[in-house]
Parts: sequence; structure tokens; C-alpha cells
Amino acid sequence: MKKEWIKTALLLSTLAFGISCHHAPGEKMESEMPEKMEKGLIQYATRFHIADSGNYKVVSVIKPKGKNKGTDYQYILSGKGNPTPRYFTEGHPVQTPIERFTIRSAGEAAMVALLDDLDKVVAISDPNWIANPYLLQKVATGEVKVIGRGKSINTELVLKIQPDAVLEIGTGTKYDITQQLIELGLTPIMNCIHLEDHPLGVAEWIKYFGAFLNKEERAEKLFDKIVSQYDSLARIVKNVNRKPTVIVGNSRKGMWSTHGSSNYFIRLIHDAGGLYILEDSTDYQENLISMEKALAEGQIADLWLHPGQGIKDLKELLSEDARYQYFKSVKEQRVYNNTQWLSEGGRNHYWEEGVMEPHLLLADLIRIFHPSILPNHKLKYYQLIQ
Repeated sequence: MKKEWIKTALLLSTLAFGISCHHAPGEKMESEMPEKMEKGLIQYATRFHIADSGNYKVVSVIKPKGKNKGTDYQYILSGKGNPTPRYFTEGHPVQTPIERFTIRSAGEAAMVALLDDLDKVVAISDPNWIANPYLLQKVATGEVKVIGRGKSINTELVLKIQPDAVLEIGTGTKYDITQQLIELGLTPIMNCIHLEDHPLGVAEWIKYFGAFLNKEERAEKLFDKIVSQYDSLARIVKNVNRKPTVIVGNSRKGMWSTHGSSNYFIRLIHDAGGLYILEDSTDYQENLISMEKALAEGQIADLWLHPGQGIKDLKELLSEDARYQYFKSVKEQRVYNNTQWLSEGGRNHYWEEGVMEPHLLLADLIRIFHPSILPNHKLKYYQLIQ
């Protein structure tokens, strides 16, 4: 509670500072102060905040990277037909609910689907990265357009579509297209879901999209149910006596890529009663590791996760690098890939529905790490590579 109070105080002081910088000469500051803002309860996510005055909401996204950290994107949400408060001069005004919007990532698709608003999607970035059958069918009929992603986005087509909002990933780097979209008169709604430190922090972004879609109550209920199931499972293995050692990733161009081992995934391993041994750092952002270190750790690790997107059996794995035969996990056949649930076209639901089912990812990993604890659990996202 104390932590939440401090975060609330910091947010309100930030808002007050921003407002004080833009009041008109001669006007009383009191006349421009907003109504009392109530901070929405954000339990695990650290990359966004929501404050509510009762008449409008202030949604802030925390800049992920770059030289200047802090609030990078801020949105002032008000109901249809209601004016945006004049003292927020730097925030992007958005009238809610947004009715027509584009989506960039599979995770966004999963959250919008749970909020029952897929029918409002007018375009996606790339059908090869989306597994949702409804969206793919709409793409096939031309009802949902394909606009590309990042710097390669088809701005001419987006301008023709004229969506209420363009959902995009914020990296805080030169690859962001925020300013480009704004200059075109479009409203970019940015997210940095992938930089969260906790799998429940990732799932909590459903509250972010719920604010734009006026589905806050639905988002809260969905998230609370996920938290309850996740916590129940995590408690089961909290005090296990032996934690299997785990490595993640695969060889790529002479280096070892820890693709998939961002902070929230490492937290998932730990919560499932495993011990990640490939990196010493607590800042896991899909780092590149020397092959020498990866091979050394691989020889002693009990388990290997995410050996490569297309890997289906050990023969194929060993054809990539014969040195894998010395891995303990290969010798004991304890290599698992996140490819259990693929669509007919080979699209991986792990990166879509899996984002909103951290409790089931946790159950899968518990079953893999400690088979006797959840003996009746059937793996949904992971499969054994034999």
C-alpha cells in the first residue's frame, strides 16, 4: 500500500508540474488545476499509469529506452463529445471509446479479443505475425487491411483508412514512428509491453487497452482472475527443495541469442521453481551471449527452453550444431520448445494467447520442471523435443 501511495503521489506531482508550466499569463493557477485525480490500481505493470478525474483520464506510458527517460507518451481520454481539458497542452487527446483502430502485435490482438472488440480492428501490421482466425479471415476478404510495421508502415493506406488510433510499439529508439504519425494527423497509441519485468505485468496491459475501449470493468475482472490462478500455482512450488537449472535460446550467427528471455520470462522460470543460469544480469533483454559461455552452461543445465522457432526434433537440432550433443538436456531429452499450439499456417499462439495466459505458461513450466507436482496437467504451449 505504501508503494502504491508513493507512486500515486509522484504521478500527481508530475501532472501538477506539467500543468503549472502551461498556465496563461494573468490567470489564477487555481482556475486551471484539474479535478482531483484518482490513481488506478496497477499491481504489476511498471510501464503505464492511469489517473482518473471522473470526467477524464490521463494515461501515461513510461519511455522504455533512450537518453531521456520519463513519461514518453501521454493521452487525455474523454468521452465522445466532451472537450479535452485545456491545461494538458502536450498530451494527445483521445475520445473514447475508440471505434476504428489498427493493431501492430499478436499480444495486442489477444487483449482486444478478450475485450470483445476485434470487430473494431480495421488494419493489422502483418498477417504472418497474427494467429487469430477472425482477423486472418477478415484480412483474406479485404475487410481488414495490411499496413506494415514501424518505419515500413504504409502511411498512404493508413491515411486512406483514417482510423481513430494506430496501435504501435514504443522502443524509445530511432525506429519509433510516433512523430511521423502525429505529423500526418494520426493518433499513435504506443505500448512497451515487452519491457515489463513480470508476466502479470505483461497481462495487466489489458487495463491500458480497456481504458481506450471503455472496457475497464471487464479488463479488471479478467486480470484479477489471471492473478488469482497465477498466484495459486506459484505458491505450490515456492518452497521446492531442488530447482532444475535452465538455459534459454539458440545459436545465431556465431553468438547465442537469448530470444524470449526478457525479464518477464525469467521471472516465469523462477516462479515455476526453476533456476535460470545463462546470464548473471537481472536486465534480461534478449541479450547476445558468447557461444563459449552458452556451450559451457549448456553442458550442465538440466533443461533447455526455446531451442529455435522451427526445431521439431533432436536430429534437426543437432544438425545446427553437433556440439549440442554434449548438453545434459539433450542427453537426457529434456529440451522443450514453445511450439505446441501452432495454427494451420504455422503461426505460434504462444506469442498471442500466451501473453494473456501467464498462469497456463506457469503451469506448463511447473509440469516440465517438477513433473510430480502437476501430474495431470496437459501442456498447452510447450512440447518435448525428441
